[in-house]
Amino acid sequence: LYPATSLWQSRVALKHADHVFCVAEDHKVYLESWLRLPSPRVTRIFPGAAPAFASAGVDRDYRRFGSIVFAGTWIERKGIREVVETFERLAGRHPDWTLTVLGGGKAEDEIKAAFQSKNRSRVRCLATRNDRETASVLAEGDVFLLPSVSEGTPLTLIEAMAAGLPVVTTAVCGMKDVVRQGQSGILVGVHDVGGMVSAIE
Repeated sequence: LYPATSLWQSRVALKHADHVFCVAEDHKVYLESWLRLPSPRVTRIFPGAAPAFASAGVDRDYRRFGSIVFAGTWIERKGIREVVETFERLAGRHPDWTLTVLGGGKAEDEIKAAFQSKNRSRVRCLATRNDRETASVLAEGDVFLLPSVSEGTPLTLIEAMAAGLPVVTTAVCGMKDVVRQGQSGILVGVHDVGGMVSAIE
């Protein structure tokens, strides 16, 4: 994941650190095996969500469905190709369903250009300024989709879960640490668009 030029600096810094904190069990295992850091010097921490997110899920109606939320930077590592393909397939079968891209960090026109022209009006792009606004967007959603290729433990996933959103995400890194398959969400394989479509339906 790192540019080759930074590997030696990372190795020196981590090897000589008094303590290392990481956000996924895979990272902890890697630090202990790659750098041979003693287990007591490595601590796995979990992100937490602000109280506004728990409040957002209080009145959630689980009988309602049709609004998919993706929250994350609009980059390849976040699985944006899978977001597009998954929504395109679902849009063809469910004419009222919509997709919200939250915090994409790109111009709306650039994000919408990835979708077929007939579906662009069903995609909305939002940016929020604080936790309260983000929680409000999550409260309006019906399912959270995060098909990342690699992650730590994404805060957006924790926030969505705290807001009571059913989640569909990939079985990598920190996602598989916090999602219990079939209980607190559905885990699918990386790049498995068919699995994402089935899980959402």
